[in-house]
Amino acid sequence: TGHTLRMLELPSAWTDYLNTTSNDASCLGQLSGLNENRVKYNSALEKLRNQDDTTMMLVARPTHSSIYEIQRAQQELQQLSISKFKVIINNYIEESHGLISSQMKSEQDKNINHFTEWLNNNHAYYVPYKNQKEEGIENLTNLLNDDNV
Repeated sequence: TGHTLRMLELPSAWTDYLNTTSNDASCLGQLSGLNENRVKYNSALEKLRNQDDTTMMLVARPTHSSIYEIQRAQQELQQLSISKFKVIINNYIEESHGLISSQMKSEQDKNINHFTEWLNNNHAYYVPYKNQKEEGIENLTNLLNDDNV
């Protein structure tokens, strides 16, 4: 996520750099290549900012660090004027079946409760944990049927 966010900031960094330097060669090589690609990157960023074209899907497991990271990613994307998001909590344990899953569910619920306001404000979707392979059309169809999401 961090690398992607840095890449999204490149067009403005390039613009600042190109506006303060000449078109001569520099430590970056010929600057004409940057100028040519600046239009492409600006176009891509505008597409990401357009709410009719783009929804950013922020996916996390129900762990504190994972949810914190998508919350932070959302804040950084908003600084780039990207503002349409969906939040998905993946591998959500709906009910426990033994000591280990009970402990995992307890920890998960604590994490969800910590971020409740943010998750509610973002209309989070919860994809339940399934003890099955997520490979192949039939298994994916079963995973994502209306009873499971």
